[in-house]
Amino acid sequence: MKVWQALIVVAAGIGLAGYAVFAGKSDQERIADQLERLERVVEISGDENLLLRGSRIRGEFQEIFVKDVAVKIPELTSLGSGRAPLAGVATQAGARFSSADIDFGKLDISVGNAGANVKAPVTLTANDRAGRVRCDRRQVRIGFVKVDGDWLISSVRVISKSGARLDVEPE
Repeated sequence: MKVWQALIVVAAGIGLAGYAVFAGKSDQERIADQLERLERVVEISGDENLLLRGSRIRGEFQEIFVKDVAVKIPELTSLGSGRAPLAGVATQAGARFSSADIDFGKLDISVGNAGANVKAPVTLTANDRAGRVRCDRRQVRIGFVKVDGDWLISSVRVISKSGARLDVEPE
């Protein structure tokens, strides 16, 4: 009976290892998951207290971005690099807008030995405090590095595009 028990344990172990290898998420899926998480983290809905929003965003950004993330956004030339300034901008957006969300379009993800790169369109849709709907569509380039098995964003570059900003009157 002990031989059968050992065979069952070995078979179960092989089955679990096979599941982990073949059913686990691919790097592309894990990167896409991080971008979906970023969409949820920066979303503005309702009147979230700015202190609580800032604390929540800083905590989440530790699991999404490397500490010294490089950020280039044409309209925010003084932003600089790092997770803290980026979290500050995301927090303050809650004071400017009553609601807002970002949506990444079709992701073009390339994974290599040194990391991963994502090219994608992103749309920011927001309602300002005066009730105006704002929509801004841009291309972004996002760099990822693997840190302790997790894909973290190491760089964000928003591409300036003429005619990208659309202002829409509320319905």
